[in-house]
Amino acid sequence: MIDILSAAGREALANVARRKPIVALDFDGTLAPIVDEPGAARMRDTTRRLLRVLSLLCPCAVISGRARGDVASRLGSASLAAVVGNHGAETSGSPSPVAGRDRLRAWASVLRRSLDAGDVEVEDKGFTLAVHYRRSRRRDEVGKRIWALARELPGAKLTGGNAVVNILPEGAPTKGDAVTAFAASFRGRPVVFVGDDDVDEDAFRSPAVTLSIRVGHHPVSAASYYLQAQEDIDRLLRELIQAQLDADGIVEGWVEAPSKAGGGKP
Repeated sequence: MIDILSAAGREALANVARRKPIVALDFDGTLAPIVDEPGAARMRDTTRRLLRVLSLLCPCAVISGRARGDVASRLGSASLAAVVGNHGAETSGSPSPVAGRDRLRAWASVLRRSLDAGDVEVEDKGFTLAVHYRRSRRRDEVGKRIWALARELPGAKLTGGNAVVNILPEGAPTKGDAVTAFAASFRGRPVVFVGDDDVDEDAFRSPAVTLSIRVGHHPVSAASYYLQAQEDIDRLLRELIQAQLDADGIVEGWVEAPSKAGGGKP
């Protein structure tokens, strides 16, 4: 993996910018810091402003494990071309998964009966489940217990995350499917995808993705580039913006709007 903010990484960004890219990003751990309570996750004000600027320069999408309505409510005023939830399963046109609801409810019931509510939260997102154990003081033990129980659920596909086990129905669309569909809407343009977790690996592996960037170095990731930490996402967004402006021949650069008093939305 190559540091995307190194000289070689910046050259790769510049090469992609000359070909009018589209950009897709994960939310938790990528655009927003990981927090102990998932409901408290939010982008920094600087990230929100930079995402809005980038979305005016090239088509952008957010592809998240959250329910689509949940993540959409956290994205500010960026002019996004697409918002996809539930790890790729939920788009603006996705019908409610009526056929699978009973199975998801049954899975959630099994997990809630078998796990200590003080250690975990079983989140039913309509299309998928997420079992969060970030607040547990016994993470290793609780994580192993969740994995063992989840493996017994018939017809379930499991992916890991940052103190979370994601449970999807077998055959459910993935982030790889979502980024491929997004790319098809802008045929012929290179695709940049940025994510931070194991569930993003389907997108990193997608043939549709030209430049794959993982937040945090990972020795076995399919991503070709990495960003050292989530705190560096603003630097990456600035590099993407400047590379696009340079490719468009805007040599004067740009000026980032200052924060408003009190940290309100721009």
